Amino acid sequence: MPRFVDKRYYSKQKRGQACGTEPLRYVQRIREYEHILANELSR
Repeated sequence: MPRFVDKRYYSKQKRGQACGTEPLRYVQRIREYEHILANELSR
C-alpha cells in the first residue's frame, strides 16, 4: 500500500490523504504513454 494512504504520512502532507492508489496509477500511465511516444518517434 502506498505511503500516502497511511495516516502517519498523509497527516503531515499539505493536502491530506490521497485517494487510494489513484495517483500511483496516474503516474504509471503517464510513464507508459511516454514510453509509447518514445518508441513511435524513434522509428
